[in-house]
Amino acid sequence: MEGGEDVGAPGKCVELLLRPPSDPYLGARNHSVFTVDAFASSSECEALIAAARELLASGVKTSDVIQDEARERMPLAASQSALRLHNTFFRRLLLLVEMQLPELACSLFGQATGLHELHASYSAGEPAVNIYTTGGEFAPHTDNENLTILIPLDLAGAFEGGGTAFWAGSHHRPWSKDEPVPNAADRSSWLPPAHVLKLRLGSALIFGGRVTHAGLPITSGIRHVYVASFSLKPSLAGRFA
Repeated sequence: MEGGEDVGAPGKCVELLLRPPSDPYLGARNHSVFTVDAFASSSECEALIAAARELLASGVKTSDVIQDEARERMPLAASQSALRLHNTFFRRLLLLVEMQLPELACSLFGQATGLHELHASYSAGEPAVNIYTTGGEFAPHTDNENLTILIPLDLAGAFEGGGTAFWAGSHHRPWSKDEPVPNAADRSSWLPPAHVLKLRLGSALIFGGRVTHAGLPITSGIRHVYVASFSLKPSLAGRFA
């Protein structure tokens, strides 16, 4: 894994429980969302927005499975400056997990130290900046990697609406065996979220890859969100050491 510049210790990590830790549903690693204030500086956020806007203007896009005219996904691998910022964020995140969430690290990665020595693999098109315009959203889903980090990049007032919604389990209401299986896109079958979080610029949301979440629709303005969903495994050299 390529490293970024050295960074100081992250801020305080705060846990938000989605379900009791004793609940066996999906395993203990997926019962919480963690928030960290001031994870990224305002200048870092501004620089990442600028890099994403340059990528958008250049026509760079990913092959997003879910097409949405009001949402664009800018892959940071296409920009050297953006990739450097991602590497800085990523080192900062691994340091935070090692220092403040060692039990989570052991559960997810099999070790609580030396995470930077592991090989990172990402969801398709990530790390990325998602750009939402009016009507833009991301329907409820799970990322299916070990861990996800989201960082809102905009100053207050840049957009209206939005926020990240979380469910304690599935977002679909229970149905009986006598009912037809609901269409996944049928919003009338969705349960209300357990929590909707709207964090300040530079704050971080961190959660397991099987936590159901969604980006709620933007009603006006433009929203930029950094996202990286990833898994860590021993490097090829480490496997044969």
